[in-house]
Amino acid sequence: MIKKILISILILSILLFIFAGCKDSSITADTEERIDEDGVIDESEVEGKKEEVAEEDLKADDENEDSSNDEEASLDEDETAEEENKEDEYVNDFTLMDLDNNEVSLSDFKGKIVVINFWSTGCPPCRAELPDFVEVYNEYKDKNVQFIGVGLDNAENLRVFAEEYNISYPTLIDGSIDTISGKWRINFIPTTYIVNENGKVVSPPNIGMMTKKQLTNAIEEWL
Repeated sequence: MIKKILISILILSILLFIFAGCKDSSITADTEERIDEDGVIDESEVEGKKEEVAEEDLKADDENEDSSNDEEASLDEDETAEEENKEDEYVNDFTLMDLDNNEVSLSDFKGKIVVINFWSTGCPPCRAELPDFVEVYNEYKDKNVQFIGVGLDNAENLRVFAEEYNISYPTLIDGSIDTISGKWRINFIPTTYIVNENGKVVSPPNIGMMTKKQLTNAIEEWL
């Protein structure tokens, strides 16, 4: 009888020992401390985790914003560079032969104010204004101003008149390489254009004869 009781006690002890050792090891001391007596997780710990996550999110946002700002800055730089390139681009360029059989382009005079005078030897107003054009050119040629005469005539006639009127600025022959009178919408002569340092037309063309005062005033406006 006593033997049976002892055996029963032994078996019970073994069972208690076995079940007592089944505690979930995943519940660490730290976890237990964060659980209060009501089974509520300590919010301060959770808030701390939330703050850490929030800080990480803010950091990520800042990095994204910095990256976005860098991209915008890069785009701004590209746009600025593009605008600067446009400003440096020479427009309205053309190339014609001069009276010495040399190719002359409008862009050869980049950086200067250029007066472009379309004329012909058979045009009385053209011949009448030539002395003033020669005189004004000689006054302004050292002031970053260039004159170009575009003759709507044959080379021989233009050469004779250039010598007769002592034209010292280039006289170009329309139709020698290209016909630019149509592109520049020359319907009447003389017609005079003024272009800036990049070839841009800066004022409406003067159609008809220009006096010395008119020509001088037109140039001074853009110096």
